[in-house]
Amino acid sequence: MTRVRGFLKRGAGVAAVTALGLLAACSGPPPAPTAPTTSTPTTSPQPSGASSSPGAPGATPVQLTMGTREGQNGALQPWWTGSSVHAEVPAGLPVEPKYRSEFFWNSPNGPRLRVGEGDRLRCRLQIGPHLGGTGADRDIWQVLWQLHGPNKEGWWPAPPLNLHVRGGSWRIGGGAGREDGYAEYYKPFTPFVDGKTVTWDFDILVSQHRDKARVDAWMDGAHVVKAWHPASGTMYPSHAWLTMKSGLYTGNDDKSRNSERRVVTFSPMSCDITRATPPAQQAARTAPSTPNTPTTP
Repeated sequence: MTRVRGFLKRGAGVAAVTALGLLAACSGPPPAPTAPTTSTPTTSPQPSGASSSPGAPGATPVQLTMGTREGQNGALQPWWTGSSVHAEVPAGLPVEPKYRSEFFWNSPNGPRLRVGEGDRLRCRLQIGPHLGGTGADRDIWQVLWQLHGPNKEGWWPAPPLNLHVRGGSWRIGGGAGREDGYAEYYKPFTPFVDGKTVTWDFDILVSQHRDKARVDAWMDGAHVVKAWHPASGTMYPSHAWLTMKSGLYTGNDDKSRNSERRVVTFSPMSCDITRATPPAQQAARTAPSTPNTPTTP
């Protein structure tokens, strides 16, 4: 297993966060945990080594840690094995409109990561998806990463940006939660191969203004999203702040049938975050919201 070491460099307005443990290509999904609701480590395993790609974050990264976990409607809470995090929706669950096996990403010192207007995120995430036949199903959507957050009233609108699998393709987009906006996804879509571990690199400028909001993304070094300005921005005017979460959040448009077991494996995420707001003002802006507020995209 090849890994990358994360470093923290203190500097004016920059919380560095990049470099990521690389997952070995998986021959099959991992076994289910024996006790999925037990406590998890407060910090991610520290990788070592080096890596680079055209879309990789900057040279002074910080590795994020796993925070609050969610398991809903029979989906398991994410769990650790070695240096990887796994999210699972088991087979044979009662028919439900949505299942969630997700976790929030925390800053290296523990609090949930928060970003806002004008911040720039350069992040890397390695994902090993084992979705079986559901990955090619047009009726089933499966969200693996979200840029998400509460509005000023404490509720969580549909995210401005997410990475999901549907109909045999990777898709990046969002925006349905903006009052004057709509959902939009970047095209062309990127082909999805079940069981293949991939590395996603993101370069995102967070803004409620379409002309300023920008998304670039690379999959395994290929520049698949190029200087995209989403119609609803990468943040809404109503947002208090944004954070990031990963895992498996899935729904089925054909609710008459169940699907097979699905497991997604993640290596610890890493990012460089350039702050537009000075640290003192940032602290005031990112005051905690209600902890158990619904997070339905």
